[in-house]
Amino acid sequence: MGVFLTGHDLKRLPPQALTTSHTAPFDFVKGILGTQKVGNLYACIFQEKTPGRCKIYYQRPFECRLYPLIFDFTLDGRILLHLEHCPGVTFDGDGVDLINDLDKFFRMYFDKDDMDHLNFLAKRGLSPKPRRIPILPNRYGTWISREKILKSIITDTFLGLETLFDLPDRLLEKYNDWRKSITGNVISMCNRMSIVSTEGNNVVHILRGKIGSIKETPMVLEEAYKYLNLYALELVNRERTFGFVHVYDISLDDEICIYVNALRDILSIMRTSDHIDSRVVANALGLVDQYLEFYARKYIKE
Repeated sequence: MGVFLTGHDLKRLPPQALTTSHTAPFDFVKGILGTQKVGNLYACIFQEKTPGRCKIYYQRPFECRLYPLIFDFTLDGRILLHLEHCPGVTFDGDGVDLINDLDKFFRMYFDKDDMDHLNFLAKRGLSPKPRRIPILPNRYGTWISREKILKSIITDTFLGLETLFDLPDRLLEKYNDWRKSITGNVISMCNRMSIVSTEGNNVVHILRGKIGSIKETPMVLEEAYKYLNLYALELVNRERTFGFVHVYDISLDDEICIYVNALRDILSIMRTSDHIDSRVVANALGLVDQYLEFYARKYIKE
C-alpha cells in the first residue's frame, strides 16, 4: 500500500526518499510513498531484498511506526486499534506484548511529534455519542443499511453488463435508479478525479509514469468480470471498516463517485493489455487501489 506522509515524516525522511520517483507530490496532501513491483506483488520502495527488512527503518514514517496497529473508531465513538500479524509484536513471549504494554509500544517507536499526530487523529474521530450515518441529504441510517444499499447496487451493476468498459457509467446509472426511487432526483455526473492520464496513445500513471499503450480491441475474459466484481464488493467492506469512508465521513453520493473514478482509472490501465484476465485486473488494482485516499482527499478539498 502507498504510505501517506505527515509533515513530521517529511522532515525526518532521508532526502533520497523524497525524490519525485519515490513520492507523488499531490498538492492537497503532504506526499505519498510509492511502491515497487516485485514479481506479481507491490512492495514499499524501501523494502530490502530480504523480506521484512527496511532501508530507512529508523526514519520510517508514522504509518509504518504504528504498524501492526490499524487506527480506527467504533460507531459509538471509541478508539479501536486493529492488530495485524507481525513477528515483532506478540500477545506473550518475546517482542512487545500489546495487551499489557501498549504504552511501551508507543514509547519505543513514537516521538513527541508522532504522539501529537496520533492525538490529532483521535480528537478528529472521537465523538461523545453515536454518529448519525448520512445516507442521502437529510436522511440517515446505519453503516449496515448503507453497506446493503451499495452491495445491492454493485450486484445489479454487474448483472447483464455487456462490456467491462461500461462499468463506471453503469454503476452511476444503477445508483441513480435507486436514488431517484428514494428522492425523486439524481446526481447528473461525477467530477473527474484521476491518477492516470492519456498522452497520445499512452496511459500514464501520476507516480509510475508510462504504463503502456492503449490497445484498440482488447479481449476481455470472463474471469476478469468475476475478479472485478469480487473486488468491488470487498472494497465496500474494507473502506467502511478501515478506510477513507469512515475517516473522512464521506457522503454516499461522493462515495459512489470515488468508486466510479477509481474504476475508470483501473479500466484505463487494463486497456494497455491485449488479453484481460484476472492477472491483468490484479495488476491494474495494484496501481490504483493503494491510492484510494487520493480520490477521498480530493473530494474533501473540492
